[in-house]
Amino acid sequence: FSFFEVLILSCDACQKISLQVPSHLQAETLVGKVNLKECLPSTSRILSSDPDFRILEDGSIYTTHDLILSSERKSFSVFPSDGQSQEQKKIEIVLDVRGKKVPKKRHTRDTVLKRSKRRWAPIPCSLMENSLGPFPQHVQQVQSDAAQNYTIFYSISGPGVDKEPFNLFYIDKDTG
Repeated sequence: FSFFEVLILSCDACQKISLQVPSHLQAETLVGKVNLKECLPSTSRILSSDPDFRILEDGSIYTTHDLILSSERKSFSVFPSDGQSQEQKKIEIVLDVRGKKVPKKRHTRDTVLKRSKRRWAPIPCSLMENSLGPFPQHVQQVQSDAAQNYTIFYSISGPGVDKEPFNLFYIDKDTG
């Protein structure tokens, strides 16, 4: 039996992205992922302003070597560019170190978003042990009621995804 952490991101393309990270990051650690397609539909080259991080074509951000983040916050930029139109965009990435207190910003009453509990509608599912396939096998679709009003991106992590055993499960980031 495995438990997964479902992460929902609702964001505008090419905006500042904040990621929670531990203070010590090992080499080749997945830090997070940016949606390059939403920012620039045809990306031919991706650059990072910080050599400590590399960005893959799918928007995954990895460390290039072991890092110890001593400050509460580290920021750098990702620059996707289109080789044909020579268009280049900028995405600011802010890494917030987990466990350290970040000062809260004061907002005026009208700019504060009201919090609400997400309503999920997972249905019971079962998998037969030693199933003969066909594979990949559709297990279940996860949806949030917020998908009606916002762009929602779904992701999972944990055993069977990005921890031992690897690549047993995946989730469609757009549909859940």
